[in-house]
Amino acid sequence: MGMRLPLLFACAALLAGCDVQVGKEGELSVNVAEGRARDEWVRSYTIQPGGTLDIVNVNGRIEATGTAGTQIEVRAERIVRDHATETAEQRLREVKMIEEVSASRVRIEAEAPRDAGILGHRSSLNVTYRVSVPAGVAVNLETENGEILLDNLDGRVTVSTTNGRVNGKALSGPLSLESTNGGVQLDFAAVGGDIQVSTTNGGIRLGLPGGVKATLDASCVNGEITVDDELMLQASENSRRRLSGTFNGGGPRIAASTVNGGIRIRPRETRPE
Repeated sequence: MGMRLPLLFACAALLAGCDVQVGKEGELSVNVAEGRARDEWVRSYTIQPGGTLDIVNVNGRIEATGTAGTQIEVRAERIVRDHATETAEQRLREVKMIEEVSASRVRIEAEAPRDAGILGHRSSLNVTYRVSVPAGVAVNLETENGEILLDNLDGRVTVSTTNGRVNGKALSGPLSLESTNGGVQLDFAAVGGDIQVSTTNGGIRLGLPGGVKATLDASCVNGEITVDDELMLQASENSRRRLSGTFNGGGPRIAASTVNGGIRIRPRETRPE
């Protein structure tokens, strides 16, 4: 009995920092407790009219909202998870925010600790960007494993995402979007330039303003293409996989294509499904 006590105490000490669960038939599951550290990185920038903001992200959401101000405001919520709180806090201090700033362009990218992706090391970095964008500023947004939310932007928008949906409302500028493994739903207050949306493994939903003047070119591989009657599309080609035509005599080009997913184009006054 005396020999067993040290072993029992050692096991108790080992399991004190673990999540222990007993399953059916006495099965024991032990998960190492996870540490978490969080902070917020905040910056403001002034660039000339017509300038560009680039945000490059891995593992996290990007929210871009139009503002009546003249400055770009960037808030980056940074969260690091590791096997313990102390090491998570240390990893967070090691995160670098790479800034490239000029009179016409601002580019921001977070750089995780070098060993965060090494096999056997559990450290991970997640960054959520919340960005305020003045009128006329173009935005280029890129993320993996996170969604992108767009609101009230009137400049050129370029979006690239993997494993995350894209949702936009009250947009009015030109737009180019590529998405893999995520659906797209966009609402346009105006069509002020060409719109190009391409997805793989995700549907496309576009809301257009009444009386819009535009030229449509939509195609899909596995899915259905529908345009609500209220938009009065004058179709020039209508087949199972392709639909082309004009709204109110034509205008900027709206190109929508998807591999696995349907395409629906509706008036913006109609509530999203």
